[in-house]
Amino acid sequence: MQSRFNSPGWYGRDSTLGRMLKRGRAGRELLREMHAKWPFFRTLIDNAQLVTLTADMGIARVYASMVTDSRVRHKPLTFLEAECARTGAAILVITSQRKLLGRDTVRRKFIELRDPYIDPLG
Repeated sequence: MQSRFNSPGWYGRDSTLGRMLKRGRAGRELLREMHAKWPFFRTLIDNAQLVTLTADMGIARVYASMVTDSRVRHKPLTFLEAECARTGAAILVITSQRKLLGRDTVRRKFIELRDPYIDPLG
């Protein structure tokens, strides 16, 4: 948590969601229907949405910079950053939003207000 990757909440989501979205309209519509009608799936996506938004890849890069061998540091960090971005993009498609937590303005504003205060803790 201190590294602010928040990876348990979003890592691997893109693998499954991405496969479904690659099916085109049918996959996209199925995921949207599941999000609209299945509380378990909606909660899964909404929780992933929250942790993806709060994942701070800038602070994650600072922690990764502690790895002295750039070859060892670069590959996993690049992979994780791309996975986080793809997960966020998939969530936006499923939820039909323009930005993460776009419909939860109170929570989104809370995160925006809190970030400057917790950044020094990273």
